[in-house]
Amino acid sequence: MPVSAKLKRTFQVGRLSLEAQADAYNAFNTGVVLQRVQTLGARLDVPSSILQGRLFRLGLQTNW
Repeated sequence: MPVSAKLKRTFQVGRLSLEAQADAYNAFNTGVVLQRVQTLGARLDVPSSILQGRLFRLGLQTNW
């Protein structure tokens, strides 16, 4: 099972409200199978799609 983490912090700057966010997906870089071959034959149940390792996302939201 992939491990994900999220950090979020809100800052007040005058009348502005800034919300910073950082997300990390599949932090331990496990090879999670997303799709498998469903067709009968020699390739049955072979992974056809695997989750990419260590995905990061940064964000900033501004409210006034």
